Amino acid sequence: MTDNTTVTPTSLQEQSDLIQQIARDIFAAIDGEWSSTSYIVTCYGGQTESEISVMRPSGVAQSIAIPGTIKPLRSSLRRVMARPGQGSWFMMTMTLLPAESVRVSFDYETKPVFGEGMPGVIPYLTSREQLEFPRDQAHQPEWYAQSLSEFLRESQVKIDAEALRDRGWARIGQAGGESYSTRLVVLPSGVGVMATGGFSAPDVNHPDPGFELFMPSALFAGDADVSRRAWPFNGLNFLVRYTSENDVDWRAETAAGPVAVTYIADYSNDAPDDWRGEDVEGRGDVLGVLVGVPFASVPGFMPGLGGDAALIGVVPARPAEWEFLQRGGDERRAVLAQRLAALNPDDLASPTRESVF
Repeated sequence: MTDNTTVTPTSLQEQSDLIQQIARDIFAAIDGEWSSTSYIVTCYGGQTESEISVMRPSGVAQSIAIPGTIKPLRSSLRRVMARPGQGSWFMMTMTLLPAESVRVSFDYETKPVFGEGMPGVIPYLTSREQLEFPRDQAHQPEWYAQSLSEFLRESQVKIDAEALRDRGWARIGQAGGESYSTRLVVLPSGVGVMATGGFSAPDVNHPDPGFELFMPSALFAGDADVSRRAWPFNGLNFLVRYTSENDVDWRAETAAGPVAVTYIADYSNDAPDDWRGEDVEGRGDVLGVLVGVPFASVPGFMPGLGGDAALIGVVPARPAEWEFLQRGGDERRAVLAQRLAALNPDDLASPTRESVF
């Protein structure tokens, strides 16, 4: 699959030079007697898998470490061999013989196969491949075209979901755009809300409408970047990571009432001392948030592509509050919920509010 009209003498010479240098580096890395050596590289969408296999005279194949000098050479070779509208190769097979003879072949069409633990051919990586080495439709194998189409469909769904969230938050307050997975929404009362974006996005693993987390605070106002530097945001930021890493379904987790999540403050966290405590494991300088706390000015649900997504309130927790919940029992969650509900919304969003215990 080579269009000679697009190949210049310069690119052919560069291609030859790179192949020869890779071969020289492999020859230099082989110790002892051998009868043949193969170097196989598979590349796709930014992922690469490769192996050098040395056949010994005994008939036993042995893998050897790939010289560090080869990685930039093979990346350059793939770029040099790319053709406009045709992309670049997915697999290179180089065979070396002791007499310093080298044979090399390139596969531009076959669907790449990667080992266990690697993503392989997935729509997102197909989009990366297409971005780096564009292929027109005539040069897209069927499997490639299907994967690219799936990525475009998924992208459109995400765009539609984001637009729906934009409209939903705009009906609640003065809403900024999403950045760093959060946005600032200033409510008519002047209280700022930092809200997540993406947990309600359609996902094949989670067909339900999902949820978004939001945290109200009097310290959130005017500018999203300034709000992200306010100490309460550290709790929401931790919760976003915690939710993603543990695949937490907060709709289900908070059905019986608020849930406490604690975390260790890092050196840059400037939360006041009276918001810090010691947990049941004896760890000091612990902070906490309460998940599943309604806030009067924010509705419980927002329209989403798959149905109404839950809006789940998060507030910083006083140590006595998360300690109370850590003793266990749904009845404690109900008691905490009642006491928080009795607060004025402005007090709930206050960085100086008193503990309800």
